[in-house]
Amino acid sequence: MPLHEKKNNIIYVSTGLNKEEGLLLFKYLLQVAKDFKDYTFIMTVANRYINTKTKQKNNVIMADYIPNLRNKLIDCAAYITYGGYNATVEILKSRIPSIIIPRQDGQKMEQFIRAYTFEPYNFYKVVNNQELSSIGKTLKKVLCDKPKKFNFKLNGASESANVIKKIHNE
Repeated sequence: MPLHEKKNNIIYVSTGLNKEEGLLLFKYLLQVAKDFKDYTFIMTVANRYINTKTKQKNNVIMADYIPNLRNKLIDCAAYITYGGYNATVEILKSRIPSIIIPRQDGQKMEQFIRAYTFEPYNFYKVVNNQELSSIGKTLKKVLCDKPKKFNFKLNGASESANVIKKIHNE
């Protein structure tokens, strides 16, 4: 995946609305979007909450699915996500300006742990459920910051394959 290069004013929100915390986040983001009129927020919303495939209200577009999201992230203004494994790798690999709002519903703590493990390196900003009122302020920072240079390689699978080939050929 190429490095991030902002070419548009789209902010992708990939969190869904499958839990109470998703509904709370959605309410905050609808309010925040009013302060970012130059940006379009595209939010994935669980089907049961909208009647049509795509619905728009001011600068917020709600869709049940964003085709080829991974490719669209390369030139977006920002990305807001729960911080699952794949989303985090995409953020790190392409240096996408991002906010991670890790889910904290008790059973699944991996997003929470991953978000706060990487937070000190400033690869992205973290906002937890108790800090949602500050998401607008955090988004302003994310939109103003320049992408960070990362000094680590994310090609572990190909390196592992090379080591295995080398061992096999000995």
